[in-house]
Amino acid sequence: MRQRQIDYAAKKRVRNQVIREVDPIRQREFRQSLGVGILLVAVILFAAWQHHELRQHGYQMVEIEVELIKVQEENQRRRLEVEGLQTLERIYTIATEELGLEAPTAQAVVHIERIRQGLAFHPFEERATGGRHGRGPRQRNRTARQLGEVSGYTGRTEEAATAGAP
Repeated sequence: MRQRQIDYAAKKRVRNQVIREVDPIRQREFRQSLGVGILLVAVILFAAWQHHELRQHGYQMVEIEVELIKVQEENQRRRLEVEGLQTLERIYTIATEELGLEAPTAQAVVHIERIRQGLAFHPFEERATGGRHGRGPRQRNRTARQLGEVSGYTGRTEEAATAGAP
């Protein structure tokens, strides 16, 4: 038995490390599989993102439609309010009671004739003669009487014109 113990004691431990060679075919297949897997995951994520965005847009459309209905109702209400504010009875009441205005009499009405067609000069016409607003220095300081001669406006009421009063 003793000999066996020696045999065991005399044996050395051998540590052989396995050296693997890189197999290019196996590596290429791994890279291809990895590329296909990444591509597949990317396509699935893109499809999920599109689906999510589509749902979000659907929710936004519903919110916008609800808001549109509210705005249309508000618009209709305001149109009715404007129509009510524009009634002639209301305007007449405000003018007479709140502002103290009165309806004009026939004597207070001033009739202005229209400017005849074919006049060479119109007092308010823009001209290319220089100066401010296109008016020359001679046209800038016209009096009301001079303007009346050009346009036919006399500044008198119809009754005063027939009576000959200035």
